[in-house]
Parts: sequence; structure tokens; C-alpha cells
Amino acid sequence: MRIEQELPLPSGEATLRQIDRQDIDAWYRCLSDPHVTEHTSWSIASAAELAPLVTSYLSSDPDSPIRLAVLRQTDSAFLGTVGFHTISTRHRTAEIAYEFACEHWGRGLASQCCRAMVEWGFVQRRYVRIQATVLDSNHASAHMLERCGFVFEGVLRHYRIVRGEPRNYRLYAITPN
Repeated sequence: MRIEQELPLPSGEATLRQIDRQDIDAWYRCLSDPHVTEHTSWSIASAAELAPLVTSYLSSDPDSPIRLAVLRQTDSAFLGTVGFHTISTRHRTAEIAYEFACEHWGRGLASQCCRAMVEWGFVQRRYVRIQATVLDSNHASAHMLERCGFVFEGVLRHYRIVRGEPRNYRLYAITPN
């Protein structure tokens, strides 16, 4: 679903704005780094494969996925993305997802973006639950979610096929209050 407003991070380091077709090449460069995708289910072979995804993010359907580009405040450089998928307006739930270029890891950027999206989801979309699924080998992402207030709920056994193998995922969730 298209989001018209930009969301500046409290630190002033970056701004979140609707991902658009102009971001496809930068997003693909990010996803082409094997370190970025090692602990995820991403498997993108070309920038062209991202075009249909970006189109879905521009839909006006309230249940369509939401994806925002994370841009450095000083020069609008592409740092990564954050957003929601598996959205249910009926149940007021969504799943958060994100990825960042390696050079932006370990500085708190993911935590800031996660907190901003969660707050936006609770306030603007009135979600009653936001969840995250994390490949069981992605310890950094699991710790970041816990720092942001997400609670570990269990293991989803053989939840997704990742590079040809069934993999377990850890399920986290956060609710308002």
C-alpha cells in the first residue's frame, strides 16, 4: 500500500519514504550482497525481479504490502528497506520485514527503523499485533527485535524453503502496551 508521508527517524540520521521504481537498482545492489541475504529467504537473480514487488507496494489496496526505502538524511543515499507484509486489515495485523546494506549494520539503524515502523503501524494503521519471522540462524535480527520489545513466541518448524532446504524460523510479536 502506498504511503504518502515520509517518516524521519528521531536521530535525524535517515528518513523512511515510500519505495518506488527509482529505488530498484539500489535495492538490488543491497540484496545482491550475500552477507545481506545469508540469513534470509531472499533469492533475487536480477533487478527486474523486484519490479513486480515494487508495483505491489504502490497499490492502494489496504491489505497490500508496505515497503519504505531508508534514505540517509544528508544525501538521500539508499541504506535499506523496512515495511510490512502479510497484512490483514480485518484482523489488524501485519508482519515486519527489513534489510540493510552491510556497511550500515551495528549502528542502531535497524532498531530505529523497526521502532518507527511499529509505532506507525500501531498509531496510523491501528494494528493490534505486529509479528516477525526470523530464520533460526539470524541471531543479530532476533536480538534486534528483542531490543525493540518483540517477544519470542516459538519456532516455526520447516516454515520456508530457503535455497532448496526446509528451514526453521523463530516467531516474534509485539502488541500495543
